[in-house]
Amino acid sequence: MVSMGASTPLAQSCPAPMTVDLITGASASDVLGVVEYEVIAENTVGLGASVGATKRLWGDVVADRWMVVPSGSRCAETPATGLGDHWYLLVGPTAESGGPIFGVPSSTELSDLEAGALAAIVGEPITVEIGALDRGMAWMRVNWWLIVFGLVVTVAVVAVVQHRTSNSRRDYLF
Repeated sequence: MVSMGASTPLAQSCPAPMTVDLITGASASDVLGVVEYEVIAENTVGLGASVGATKRLWGDVVADRWMVVPSGSRCAETPATGLGDHWYLLVGPTAESGGPIFGVPSSTELSDLEAGALAAIVGEPITVEIGALDRGMAWMRVNWWLIVFGLVVTVAVVAVVQHRTSNSRRDYLF
């Protein structure tokens, strides 16, 4: 039931995330539900972290609202690769190594047929709205260094302007 995904030449020393066909994996007896995550923010320079937010839940399960995963690292921790991608976490089973198992749909978008099959297997989906506030907070989570840099530049500019307008005779601050 569990298969290892293909690895890239850069990530040969890293284990690929444990994946399985979504419908086959969801129909296993130890699966309690399926959680769909969408990547809503990633670091602008490709380092640091990416944030995935819960979009839909099938079954009577509780899931974290956000899943933060390293981006730009050599080892992928989810099947998602970029902004807007989706991945499906099977809740209940874990791989032999203790890691999560991800369901892989038949195409990049989950079809209505697969969504209906998931509803029949583990329960009707609950849709969670991903709003602008969620996207903004996730962007701040992964790009905090831009905010810090902006604050440092702003403080420096204010200090220089204040010094120049205070009619000070000292020439050591610009």
